[in-house]
Amino acid sequence: LDISRCNNLDDSTLLLLSQHNHQTLQVLYMKGLSNVSDEGILAIARNCNLKVLDLSYVPVSDHGANSISQLVNLRSLFLRDNYKLTNSSVDRITGSCMHLEQLTLWGCTGLDSLRFDAKNLVLLNLWGCYNLRDTASSALVGMDQLRSLVMSECHRLTDAFVMAITNHVPHLNHLHLRYCKHITDTSVSSIAQNLGDLYALDLSFCTRITIA
Repeated sequence: LDISRCNNLDDSTLLLLSQHNHQTLQVLYMKGLSNVSDEGILAIARNCNLKVLDLSYVPVSDHGANSISQLVNLRSLFLRDNYKLTNSSVDRITGSCMHLEQLTLWGCTGLDSLRFDAKNLVLLNLWGCYNLRDTASSALVGMDQLRSLVMSECHRLTDAFVMAITNHVPHLNHLHLRYCKHITDTSVSSIAQNLGDLYALDLSFCTRITIA
């Protein structure tokens, strides 16, 4: 079910879905529903067995997001510009949803670290999580299935992060580092030497990279 941008819908819609469609509903896109609150998210998470959930641009807080950890069969989760979220809820989700393959946390600026108990991720999008530091790379160690990593506009990252990634996540196909202005030629050399499976590399606006 895709009810994205249906701006008149609110928590009552989600309560009805959780009551009458909980046995069959597996995929729910509800991007941009500004009238939905934590109450609606709690109802969906408590009663449904979702595999795909898109809550981008929904004003959910940690209280509502904590309930997503109950969706233990979740495969894909999209949280874009959910700026109220912090590590309190996100760590709980990534510690409980052991089957996650796609995770988008684009613009979740409250995050300053990462935690992944499951290592099944194929796609991880952290565009604009600008409070993440180089130590976030430790959470990606052992991610043998990871193929696409987006770290654009994570402004605090340096060569140390990129070198850790190239050493511990060697099978990446797509790496996006746009606007990571602290990385230098050292990162590019490490990428070239270690990421032999790479198809796409975005280094736009990485202004410390030279012609070398």
